[in-house]
Amino acid sequence: MSDFKTAGDLTSMFAQIKELPKTPCVRCGTVYRGKEDGFVCSDCIEKAKNKKQEEVNKNKRINYLIVNSFIPKRYITAAFKPFNSVQKEVAYYLVDNFSKRPLDTSRDMLIMGNMGTGKTYLSCAFALEMMSRKQINVKYTTEQEIVSLFTRKEFKQLNILKNAQILIVDEVGKRRDTPEWLKIEFEELLSYRFNEMKPTLYLTNLIENDFYMAIGERMTDRLRETDVMKFVFDGDSLRGRG
Repeated sequence: MSDFKTAGDLTSMFAQIKELPKTPCVRCGTVYRGKEDGFVCSDCIEKAKNKKQEEVNKNKRINYLIVNSFIPKRYITAAFKPFNSVQKEVAYYLVDNFSKRPLDTSRDMLIMGNMGTGKTYLSCAFALEMMSRKQINVKYTTEQEIVSLFTRKEFKQLNILKNAQILIVDEVGKRRDTPEWLKIEFEELLSYRFNEMKPTLYLTNLIENDFYMAIGERMTDRLRETDVMKFVFDGDSLRGRG
């Protein structure tokens, strides 16, 4: 028997197709013929696949930023939850200064206070928020580490710090016996960031005048000119509290 379809056969077949139920895609609503309820069209399947891959890529990017942020292990799970009124004020300003405006218009910040008052914890917690929510390249370091990098001539690592979108420099002024040439190199790194309009967050246990002595006259003039935002974490140490 021949499988050849006559014109009449084709007409009948097309008529049957037209009578098949029309069912919309459950995601986009586009109507298709002959599909069962609850089906998802190929376009929506492809979009979902692409979205899933974008999420995978985003998570990889966040993980890369966090792993390479140099945030100390002790603070790598820090939660951005201010403890007291001063911390709440600083947290609000951190968000406003770095999240709600272009980074090249953000102001440098100076957080002063005694040991254990939460300067490092809150700053690292905020860095983690910036990396997780906005994939901003934030680096953490200390003055001592910067000086050590110069001493060891690890210029690649220094360039990474110099070009971070946001740089947290902790323990500024802690070391008092730094040779003059290393103080100049430290100042040069800070000056580079200043000139390239890359915001820096300074943390120190020193009072304001001693801090300015630690960063040098040139950087002092520049920070004063741009009206660096200053906060003081006073009170007793928070370490050991529940």
